[in-house]
Amino acid sequence: MEFSEALTRASHILKEAQPFQVITHGDPDGVAAGAVATSVFDCEVFIQKRLDLNRIDPSQFTLFLDLGSSQLNEIKKGFKNYFVIDHHPGEYGENVLNPWMYNIDGTRMLSTAATLYLVVKQMGDEYRKLSYLGLVGALGDRQALERENEEVLKDALDSGVLRDDILFGEYNLYEFVDVVNACCRNSKKELALKVCLLQEYEEGKKELEKYRRTFQKDLDYLINRWDAIEQENKGRAAYYVYDTTITAKYAGELATFLARHYKKTVIILVEDSEGIKISGRSVPALVKEGIHLGKAFTGFGGGHDIAAGAFLKSPGMIETFIQITNERLHHMITPVSVTLDIPVKDAEKVMKVLTIDNKGYTNITIKAVENHIIGKVEGRPGTVKNITDDIIACIISAVHMMEEE
Repeated sequence: MEFSEALTRASHILKEAQPFQVITHGDPDGVAAGAVATSVFDCEVFIQKRLDLNRIDPSQFTLFLDLGSSQLNEIKKGFKNYFVIDHHPGEYGENVLNPWMYNIDGTRMLSTAATLYLVVKQMGDEYRKLSYLGLVGALGDRQALERENEEVLKDALDSGVLRDDILFGEYNLYEFVDVVNACCRNSKKELALKVCLLQEYEEGKKELEKYRRTFQKDLDYLINRWDAIEQENKGRAAYYVYDTTITAKYAGELATFLARHYKKTVIILVEDSEGIKISGRSVPALVKEGIHLGKAFTGFGGGHDIAAGAFLKSPGMIETFIQITNERLHHMITPVSVTLDIPVKDAEKVMKVLTIDNKGYTNITIKAVENHIIGKVEGRPGTVKNITDDIIACIISAVHMMEEE
């Protein structure tokens, strides 16, 4: 099934399922997705910080937004009628719509709110006015407005919703996203939903002012402590920061800033009312080398390669978490060696037209031996995989070129 067909199918499922309940994640993307849902469907929206299936009525049809991919097995067991729209890597199935199922990078190119917007757009052009919520979701998750997100941006521009970065002639797009984000971070998620629905914007701006003051205070504190943090994390694959004084709800934002500023993988652990909240952030260069925080956090939480979250029930689990995730992260970036032995007819002729770009890789050797192309690739796991894929693609291309001759 193509992605466009999946969007149409999802729109039919949701239209037929009305009325239903929506369980959505309490970040800007999740709240914006909830706003799309309540603007189109006969539904009631419930916002959760972390998915808690015990607090959901399983007798109703349930639409899960921006969460559920990592708990799909539990959802299947407890819910007969459900649908999941998410953009986090995880488990997939018949009742799931996730960009990753269609080779679309959900981390960078399509958020949940944007995906749901594309679903409702199948129901009629009149819903293009909701394109701004897709933009809020994308920007809230720090995605670029290109590739798949570009369709959402184009709809916002073509429909007149967005002009010169101003929404509806009144709201600056980027400030609007900041206001929604601040409401979410300040645990004012219902207010965030109202702001997304173009209500109580001035109240939302007050939350933004509070957020900026407290965030800057916490950030200054951590930057002043950075030398000590470096010493505490010598030999580790990431910088773990466990601090009881910083604001728990800002942990993700703080980790993002520190990761970008110091070009490191930063994992912040803070105490909240329910236990230990964990926010991990990395940077593209380290992800390219093999870092994947979502996989490192498996068993504790989950998420994307560059950003992930986890939760521990007690401080007593912190050392175990650090030990396990640090070992996983080390394994991800430890140099590996892959040996290639690919049967190819006329291998020597293929080698003459074969072009391999080894830029950025530690070591590549490749040659023809009888009717085989053999080689060795060494380097970081992520880069080794990339160059191995490149070599195979180049060999296939070279073979096709020879066949055409």
